[in-house]
Amino acid sequence: MIKNLPKRIFLAPLFFFAFATNIFAAELTITPQTQTVADSFDLTINVDPKGASVSGVDAIVKYEPDKLEATLIQNGVFEQYLKKNINKTTGVIEISAYNTTTLISAPTVVAKISFKPLVTTGTTPVDFVFTLGGQTGSHVASNGTDILETVVGGVYTISTTTEVTPPPATPPATSVPVTPVTVPATGNTENLFLFMLLSGVLITVGGAFVYSARHL
Repeated sequence: MIKNLPKRIFLAPLFFFAFATNIFAAELTITPQTQTVADSFDLTINVDPKGASVSGVDAIVKYEPDKLEATLIQNGVFEQYLKKNINKTTGVIEISAYNTTTLISAPTVVAKISFKPLVTTGTTPVDFVFTLGGQTGSHVASNGTDILETVVGGVYTISTTTEVTPPPATPPATSVPVTPVTVPATGNTENLFLFMLLSGVLITVGGAFVYSARHL
């Protein structure tokens, strides 16, 4: 019995650390992790407690502000949201969510972020700001302890190039028939002129005859 005691004492810490590693290994993920986008799209921030009981999450997300614009943060299932900030200049999103009455023990949606592309083509990452055991960046709280161990971001392909529809063809011009103007021949013009001249002479002579008859 005594001979086995040191072995048991030695194995106890190993069992404890193995148990602690399995429990306190929370994970933050972004879904979907890959996607081809042409317009506005949504990304979901998730927390997986990995068996622990989570009371709060600080999710700090980084994106490229020259390629994407974050437009909206929607709440997930947490009871309270202390912070939902978007810095469009630096491309940093800060989300702080916590529960006051119940603890989170299953994979849960922290928040949903809406983006829209600012370029027509290219790839761009969206990831967490995180340092294992660090004081800044993303955290997952359980009983006052940060249990976040891993983060998983995503890479997105922007492709907004669309086929350009040519403008409708201009209909062909409709030809309007032109009615030719018939110019009288020279001979006819001269005959008409002589007729008018003779008519004028006859009118003059007739008028003179009437005048003479009245004064006789």
